[in-house]
Amino acid sequence: MNIQQLLDLARVGARVSSDRALAQRINLRSIGNISYWRSGKGLPSEDYVIKLCELAAIKPELGLIHLNIWRTEGGARTTYIRALKMLEDQVRGDTRPSVAAE
Repeated sequence: MNIQQLLDLARVGARVSSDRALAQRINLRSIGNISYWRSGKGLPSEDYVIKLCELAAIKPELGLIHLNIWRTEGGARTTYIRALKMLEDQVRGDTRPSVAAE
């Protein structure tokens, strides 16, 4: 999963059709933040990832690991990906969707 996919899933979960409406739903002060995230120029804070995950019906723990994957390179990134897969294996019986790292 990448940030664009999380934003799209959050929009579906929130039943909103625009990034502006999503920004309002998660109490962002500026629609520009979502545009910034979508463009890959920046990433949301941990608190906003949690809000987006809640709307997307994704476990926030998985979203936070994804955030670290997006932020990190090299061996640490590989370790975060392994941690994500381990966590997904543990929650596989949950009804929330399992998402693969990119």
